[in-house]
Amino acid sequence: MKTKTLTYWLILCLLPILSGCDNGEDIIWDFNTRSIMLKVVNASGQNMLDESTANGWKAEDISATYKDENYPCAIVDNPLYEPNSGIQTRDMPAFMLGLRTSTEKQNRILYFGDFTPTNYYQNTPITYHWPDGTTTTITFDFYIIWKSKNDPVVVFKCYQNGKELTQDKGVITIQK
Repeated sequence: MKTKTLTYWLILCLLPILSGCDNGEDIIWDFNTRSIMLKVVNASGQNMLDESTANGWKAEDISATYKDENYPCAIVDNPLYEPNSGIQTRDMPAFMLGLRTSTEKQNRILYFGDFTPTNYYQNTPITYHWPDGTTTTITFDFYIIWKSKNDPVVVFKCYQNGKELTQDKGVITIQK
C-alpha cells in the first residue's frame, strides 16, 4: 500500500513538470529599440554641428517636434542610452528620450526618441527646427512583417519629402 501511494504521489508531482515541457513552437521574440540618428551637413559636406564648421550651429539651438510636443536638444554623455538595470528582462521597452546629441565637439549627430517596432510606426513624422529658422520633416516606418510564426522581418525606413533616405550604419545624412 505504501509503494502504491508513493507511486501515486510521484506521478502527481511529475505530471505538472512533464506537461510544462516546451515543444519548441512558442518563441518569445526580442526586438531592439532604436533612435532616429541624423547627421546634418552643409553643401560642402561639413557637419553643421561641429564647432569648427564656419556658420555651424549650436546643438542647443535645435529642437524637434513629435506628436505635437517640442523637444529641445540636450547634450548628454551617452546619447544612445543603454539602460543598465540589475533586473533582467526579456522585454526591451522604449523610452521617449527626446532630441539629444553627444558631448563631443566634432562629428556630432542628432538622436531622436527610442522606438520599438512592436508599436508599428508607419509614416510617423518628426519635424526638426534649425537655428536658421528652417525646418525639416523626416517620416519613418518601423514595424514587423511576420512572414511566418518563426520568421519576422523588421522594417526601418526614413523618408524626406516622400523619398527614402539612405542610411550608413543607421545614420541618415541630410544637407542643409
